[in-house]
This record gives sequence, C-alpha cells and structure tokens, in this order.
Amino acid sequence: MNLLAGPFLSLCLTLGAGVLFLPLRMVTATLTSCLDLFAWICAFAIQVPGAFLRVPCPSFPLLGGITVLLLARSGLGSAAGRRDSCLLSCGVLFGLALICFPPAPWPRPDSLALTALDVGQGDSLLLGLPGGHWVLVDGGGFAASDFDVGERVVLPALMALGVRSLDLVVLTHAHQDHGGGLSAVLEAFPVKEIWVGRTPPDSPLVMRLACLASRRGIPLLHPTRGSFRCLGRVCFEVLHPPLGYRRGAAVSNEDSLVLRVTYHNAALLLTGDVESEGEALLLDSGLPISAEILKVAHHGSASSTSARFLERVSPIMAIVSVGTGNPWGHPSEKVLRRLREYGITTHRTDREGAIGVVSYGRGWEQRSPNP
Repeated sequence: MNLLAGPFLSLCLTLGAGVLFLPLRMVTATLTSCLDLFAWICAFAIQVPGAFLRVPCPSFPLLGGITVLLLARSGLGSAAGRRDSCLLSCGVLFGLALICFPPAPWPRPDSLALTALDVGQGDSLLLGLPGGHWVLVDGGGFAASDFDVGERVVLPALMALGVRSLDLVVLTHAHQDHGGGLSAVLEAFPVKEIWVGRTPPDSPLVMRLACLASRRGIPLLHPTRGSFRCLGRVCFEVLHPPLGYRRGAAVSNEDSLVLRVTYHNAALLLTGDVESEGEALLLDSGLPISAEILKVAHHGSASSTSARFLERVSPIMAIVSVGTGNPWGHPSEKVLRRLREYGITTHRTDREGAIGVVSYGRGWEQRSPNP
C-alpha cells in the first residue's frame, strides 16, 4: 500500500495546491474523489487476510545489518559476481523476514518474572511464567482521551518482551485505567481465558470485552475468593472479593480482584485498586496474604496500604503503578513514608518507567524489563 500511496498522495498534494491557487469546483471535486477513493482502497485492503501484520520494533543491530548489506550490494554493483550478489540479496531478504516474523526471546525455564508496564495513571502487569506461559493483569487506559494505551503502549511492550499468546488475561475491576487497553490486546493475541472482577452487568467496558470474548470464543469468568488456578508450577489464588460481595452496587475500587501468586517459596500480591474496606476483609479472612512483592493498591492512594495491612503482608519490595503529575496526588506521601518506615524498597513507574522483578523460586531480584 505504501508503494501505491507515495505517487497517489503526491498527486493529491498537487491537486491541493491547485485548489489554493485555482479554487474551481471541478478541481476540488476531483481532489475529494481521489482522497475518498484512496481511503476506500485502504479500508478494503486492510481486510484482506494477511494484509496487516503486527511486529515488534526491530532492534538496531538488525536494522544496521540490513543497511550494511544493502550498501554493500549497491556499492559493489557490477563488480560483484553473481554468487556474491546472490548472497548479499539473500542476507537482506533474511533480515526483512526477521523483522516480519521475529523469533521470541528464549524464555528462562525456571523463573517467574513480573513486569509493571509504564501506562501512565493506570495498571498493567505482565507475568512471564516457566514453560513460556504469559498472564496479563489489567491493560491501562485513560478515561478522557482517545489515546489507545493498549495499541500504542501495551501491545508493543508485550511483543518486545516475547509474548505471542496469553494464557490468561485479568481485568481486576471495570475502571478505564485498568481495562481500557485490553480490547486491543484481545484483538491482537490468542487468549485462552479471561478473568473479570465483580462488576454490574451494564458496565460498558465489560460489555465490550464480553462481546470480543464471545466473538473469539474465549471463556470469560468471574472468579471469587477461593478460586485457584495453576499454570505449571505457578499458582494464582483469588483472595478478594468474596462470593456475593456488593451485589448490584455500582462499579467500585473495592471490587478489585486481589491475587496471590506463588512459585515454590516466592510470592507476590496483586491488589488492583482495593481500598480500606477490601483490605479489612482480607485481614479478617484468615487467608495467607504474605508476599515478598506487593503491588501497591490504588496507585499509592492514602485510602489503601494501612500499617496493619503491611504488617501482615510483610513485603520486601513494593511497586507503585502511577502517572506523572496526576491530579489526585498519587502516590500519597503518607503511604510512601509508611513504606519507608517498614523498610520496604519502593519502585514507581512514574519515575523509573517499566519495572521488572524475577524469582527463581526463592526470593526476588530486580532486573531490566528489556528482553
């Protein structure tokens, strides 16, 4: 399409200049017809199977290698023998094939990796499990913007990290800053199952995701406290909400699915946006909530992460997913001070970008999220 677009749009620019200097109805009508025709051709062409291919951003070494091969091929010209020309051309074609069909980074078979993606004022957490399993918890999003975080941020990040399919997608609760980017993810990747926290049936966000799931044949479940699922040696336990919690009420942060993820002797706690009521229910449930890694609830809001809660979880590291200069003042200085008082190392996406941690079954260490 780009081969066609270049000369065609050059013609349209010429006609557009003609409209400025010679504003005749015939010239204007011709320009409008040309642009409408081109838009129709593009819309039709992109529906052709295989016409649209999502690829991760190619690496600089790969682009540099292709450039060197192209320069060598053009520089040698007729001086190169047939065999050399053929080898250089094959090298260029192989490099282009690697851009279109890149191999996934080789997964570590014995590690559980968590990457908190930088999606601004929202949450999106990617879990890489042993055996090549992938789980995405939330997909970011903005309530008052047309910017598609899923298409522009989450998808490129997932592809760069080696994701080609997802075993599980979790929407902790039906707020835009957690689920707005999931539609693009469901459209792009094969997904085996979707979990959604408690939500009223008329939630537009959940209705949109349910429609997508139905169209693609993906089971959509609403797990509650006690639900348990293992993918290989990594297990996901739902700690909140309990069955029947806030039945019929409007969507709230308290609806958030709270997940405890365990791998051998390592554990992490993903709290969504749960606030004081949800924390109290967790503390009174008698369920194990201890974890070395805590995803701080509600972007570090003062309504969550109480001293009593921190004492029970007893994390060594906390991750705050938050946007720079957000109007709510997240994270709360009170929460940050409390984390410091308990000796908990704190990382923030607004200052560090994407944050990665990895465990080999005992303890955790920070690592670069880049593949």
